[in-house]
Amino acid sequence: FLICRDLFKVIGKDFDGKKYEKTSRILMQSFFNDVELWLDVHAYYFPITFGDTVVVGLNILPDSSFTNSDKYIDNNFHNFNYLMTGVIFSIQTMKIKNVKKKIIHASFGGLLMKLILPFNSISLLHIGTRILVSISKI
Repeated sequence: FLICRDLFKVIGKDFDGKKYEKTSRILMQSFFNDVELWLDVHAYYFPITFGDTVVVGLNILPDSSFTNSDKYIDNNFHNFNYLMTGVIFSIQTMKIKNVKKKIIHASFGGLLMKLILPFNSISLLHIGTRILVSISKI
């Protein structure tokens, strides 16, 4: 179940230092929306550089069964360069530059995501929601 899909530009990579040899932390800014995405990726399987443009999709997985999730992923996401399944573990609200924002944190088996977006967007996500992030380079 697709929640959103957006076009992002990579505006930072390993900006807080490279903590793990095979992992990169990338910072992306949406071209069209007030959305910022921090994402840890496996550097070998998804090599990415500063200035790259990517399409990122955020999906809710339809079932908690791993077997059904695998079939769903195989049938719907074979055209993407990189896929990550994870769980939302934190949703916070805070003011950034005097604007109310929602900050969503998710874990993908140790790789982390931080999504910063307008407060009133994406009300379907809750702590414990299983998600799939799909990414392709343009």
